[in-house]
Amino acid sequence: MPVSSEPGTNQLIAGRYRLLQPLGSGGFGDTFLATDEQLPSGRQVVVKRLRPLRDDEPSREAVNNAFRREARLLERVGRDHSQIPELFAYFEEDGAFWLVQEFVPGPTLTSLGRISADTARQILRDLLPVLAHLHSRNLLHRDIKPDNIILRDGDQQPVLIDFGAVRETMSTVVLSSGAAGSSLVIGTQGFMPPEQAAGRPIFSSDLYALSLSLITLLTGKSSQELPTDPVSGAVLWRSEAPGVDPALADLLDRAIQPIPAQRFATAQAMLEVLGPAGTTATVPPATAPTQATVVVAPHQPVQAGIPQQPPMPAPPSAPPGYVPATAASGNNSLVTIALSGFGLIIAVALGLGALFISQQNQQQAQLAAARQEAQQAKNRQQQLEKEKADAEAQRKAAEAQQQAESQKGAEVGLTRTQAVDLVNRWLGSKGQIFAPPYDASAAASVVTGSLWQDLVKNDGPVSWLRNNNSYYTYTASRVDEVLGYDISGGRPSLRVKIHEERTLHTPTGIDPAQSGVTDAIFTYYFEQENGTWMVADYTKG
Repeated sequence: MPVSSEPGTNQLIAGRYRLLQPLGSGGFGDTFLATDEQLPSGRQVVVKRLRPLRDDEPSREAVNNAFRREARLLERVGRDHSQIPELFAYFEEDGAFWLVQEFVPGPTLTSLGRISADTARQILRDLLPVLAHLHSRNLLHRDIKPDNIILRDGDQQPVLIDFGAVRETMSTVVLSSGAAGSSLVIGTQGFMPPEQAAGRPIFSSDLYALSLSLITLLTGKSSQELPTDPVSGAVLWRSEAPGVDPALADLLDRAIQPIPAQRFATAQAMLEVLGPAGTTATVPPATAPTQATVVVAPHQPVQAGIPQQPPMPAPPSAPPGYVPATAASGNNSLVTIALSGFGLIIAVALGLGALFISQQNQQQAQLAAARQEAQQAKNRQQQLEKEKADAEAQRKAAEAQQQAESQKGAEVGLTRTQAVDLVNRWLGSKGQIFAPPYDASAAASVVTGSLWQDLVKNDGPVSWLRNNNSYYTYTASRVDEVLGYDISGGRPSLRVKIHEERTLHTPTGIDPAQSGVTDAIFTYYFEQENGTWMVADYTKG
């Protein structure tokens, strides 16, 4: 299918989104600021036109499947977290793929210039929970950098934008084996860690990119300007940010270790070490601690960090003319000297023994702490792997169910996807039907049967609104989740969860009883009119 000509300002997309101005352009497509003309508020949105790297039929089919899968993931995480832009729509039109997302007004972190250590800490405290949310759903951002973090106007919360998953989708190609694969590494050079550059990103890859982004803001230097250790590959940045306290520097250093095993395994682990505002945490070592060094001086056991005991006072000197009784016998003098020497040996031996035991206890405590941390990291990784496996099993089961329902739908000429599209088109038309100009014909191409009769009858909801000078506005009205599709009896039905945010405006103001957010389950029924399937009726619950 040939791809449509390049979009321009003032162009109407999907009969709904009016392009206002370009926001950016790259190898995968173009991004525009647009208005949603189906909403009375004319809400501003971000519209992305995406281009696959290849446009042959097998690759295009692979891109289409991957595009829908990634769009579902983005919809779910954006809906569940306020610091990820919400996905409003995704569709294919004139051979191009389109995403419509929430517009987040505000500056990027790049525009801040150099930041303080306190600001860096606050950004970490605000963004690490977002990454934990993403990673818990087995989704990586893969392109964290200052340009992709917006400080939202109003609450100044950092928002993650421009996920690399969609760009990987656009690079999907069909391999010679017939499987879909990615044609290039996703990320930005200078911010991605070695394993991501090799095409194998993991959870700590996002932590690496976030921490290195903050380091560039703390130092005022780009990642390419910061020197690296020629042996280990570690980034050497502390001398460029002397005002950063050691605790924060240690935290960031651990997160950007070239070897993944030496970093924090999860965003939650890094957040726990960071601690709440007003605290300064000590960063535990990434590997087993180095053994303590003990220095022993001649005849005087000394342990590092323990003050030496003062020397014993010398015995008082004998008075003039005093001769001890033992002086008469040389043998007795030798015995006394031997005993004194033996006592000194015993004292030294006891001191060394106590020192050895203390050292052993300290080493054992350090090793036990290291083993405990390693076990906790292993347990967290196992839990994440289990959640990933469960999510994959659920995804496969959902895809199998969807395929079976689509095959059944093909028998009557209405697939599950087409049914969902009809319901969304009906929901999207409500803003024109239940508000001036109260135009029921906006749904004429998708609604029939008793639903249509309710819209146009004299005592119906549209007539009531018009006669009472009232109207609804909709911030959102969409299918959130498909619970089942059935074609038994020749009358297809679709059971879905609907998310709706509406406000009823009356001459006396907003009616709170008929306004607010609704998440409810509906069953929609479909009938044919002149050979075309339409929404004919629905029930709630």
